[in-house]
Amino acid sequence: RRQGVFSSRGITLKTIREKGIEECLSRAVQNVRDIPAILRWNAQYGMRLYRLSSDTFPFASHPELRYDLSFAEEELKEVGRVAAE
Repeated sequence: RRQGVFSSRGITLKTIREKGIEECLSRAVQNVRDIPAILRWNAQYGMRLYRLSSDTFPFASHPELRYDLSFAEEELKEVGRVAAE
């Protein structure tokens, strides 16, 4: 985290209600954009497994907020490309 690369930027329901769902989606995109760097670092040090945090997509399955992941489609494709390397 010292370098600002991490995939668990969470958010509270209170903040979502105050700032809107766009803030939540923005954090999710930032999370996904950092995953390729994390995967590359892990591979460099022989780690071939990475567990995604539930905070990667905050509240995606929450009954009030449910959202699909299509807003991050391109970023997720990049994660897949890097994971396949």
